[in-house]
Amino acid sequence: TADGSDLDLSFVPNQITESTKSLDFSFNYLLALYNSTFQRLKNLVSLDLTRCGIVIMYKNIFQHQSDLETLILWDSHPFSATPHLHNLDCSHIKYSLGT
Repeated sequence: TADGSDLDLSFVPNQITESTKSLDFSFNYLLALYNSTFQRLKNLVSLDLTRCGIVIMYKNIFQHQSDLETLILWDSHPFSATPHLHNLDCSHIKYSLGT
């Protein structure tokens, strides 16, 4: 588990151990998530990006995280740059509404 929350960071530092399974990066300023942003972190199971101000998420950003089970984007507004978006295809995405 790595806690990088609320550090006013605008990037994910390379110092995060590659074996990290849970990463809390909430309350930072990750305006863009590139294909390389989490590339090294192949063991991620849980990723919290709450309130990171995300505007751009590149296609295939999580292609190396085949074990990712939990992705939290609460209040990150990753689609705010697309005000005319009417359809969002979330095919093959498993999600939990809680208990």
